[in-house]
Amino acid sequence: MNTYLIWGFGVEGKSAAIYLASRQLNFSLLTDVYEQATQDYAQQHGIEYLYGEPGIEQAINRQFSYVIKSPGISLYRAEVNLFKHAGSKITSTTQMWFDAYPQAKTIVVTGTKGKSTSASLLHYLFNLLGVNNELAGNLGRAILEVKPDENSWTILELSSYQLADLHSQVDIFLLLNLFQEHVPWHQTAEQYYLDKTRLARDNFADAVVYNAQSSLSAKYLALDELSNGVCKLAFADECGFHIKDNQLYYKDEQLTHNFSLKGQHNLKNLAACLAIVEHLGFDWRQLLTKLNGFAALEHRLQEVQGTNSVLYVNDSISTTPDSTLCALDCYKNQEINLILGGAERSQCYVELISALDNYQLNKILLLGETGKRILRLLPADLASKAQYFEHMAIGMAWLNQHAKAGQVILLSPAAPSFGEFVNFAERGKLFLSFCR
Repeated sequence: MNTYLIWGFGVEGKSAAIYLASRQLNFSLLTDVYEQATQDYAQQHGIEYLYGEPGIEQAINRQFSYVIKSPGISLYRAEVNLFKHAGSKITSTTQMWFDAYPQAKTIVVTGTKGKSTSASLLHYLFNLLGVNNELAGNLGRAILEVKPDENSWTILELSSYQLADLHSQVDIFLLLNLFQEHVPWHQTAEQYYLDKTRLARDNFADAVVYNAQSSLSAKYLALDELSNGVCKLAFADECGFHIKDNQLYYKDEQLTHNFSLKGQHNLKNLAACLAIVEHLGFDWRQLLTKLNGFAALEHRLQEVQGTNSVLYVNDSISTTPDSTLCALDCYKNQEINLILGGAERSQCYVELISALDNYQLNKILLLGETGKRILRLLPADLASKAQYFEHMAIGMAWLNQHAKAGQVILLSPAAPSFGEFVNFAERGKLFLSFCR
């Protein structure tokens, strides 16, 4: 009889518990540290709960048939190999769903930045077209809640954590871009790039949609080595949908549209989605005048006009230097008060710092461990505008004192939120609470 262990009890761990319980399958819970909420859940449902190093050792020795690992737990941890050597199969809720629905029509959307916006936009476009679809993965419904039928599409927004050990066939694999990210989890930037593109490189995608302007994407997708049966479809390429002079084009035709999201990067996201719509044979032209109903997602260039005539921009989800540069480009004609820094993830800030001279910066608020590092790297003229604070709330009070009417206060930190905050959403909510 198969035995199950859920390792990590966040959103995906809870969905795995519901899924197994609905099938009357017994399982145990494991967390790296003791969690009162998990203990309460286990007691309420009569489930065994293991935690900490002793719990991990006990779980390994128990030789569970399946260990359902939460995405936040690195595939490269020593304990993962110990589970495997003990005979346990490491799996995930994503893999479980694909195993349960091998015939599902699927579109995987990934990329270092833009994947949430693009997956949501594709879902929006499909709804406009009357195409039956579900949005799942890190957005929409938990993946194990989705029960696809033969006429529906499942749009999956997946991270490198979820793709690293996924081995299932998908209809379309969209890679928006590649930049260095998540090095601690993957151990090296090289491994991150390999894990991010693994599904396509292993020929598990019928069609691969990629950014023609991303040299890293081309390199790690190994496009020339893909099976002859794989359809390779470029966006940001003059042969299809691309951006020129901040305008959307299809081949040599400039397109009129009412897409309202700021930034060239968002136009590229639109180009990628339209490329998929065209590939599937749907009428993409009818969509161009219906795009104004798609709004920016929370914590993604989310604008709030303060009563002090300062524009507050919540881009808390921006955790890479490249995404911060995209945000800065959206406000390059305005004076900016910039908030940078957060948890350390071994990212390189040299290019970002070099580019700051291209923008009209009034003040720079620095936070977290990366904020300390950035402060050391700033040239004297920028350092004179910068101030480091241990807590964002204190820093925001300082920034509100110095921001002037007509200026922008931009939270685009180029770093994760962990440390002071649980996640980027908590960081963004605190930021917005200081809008005056």
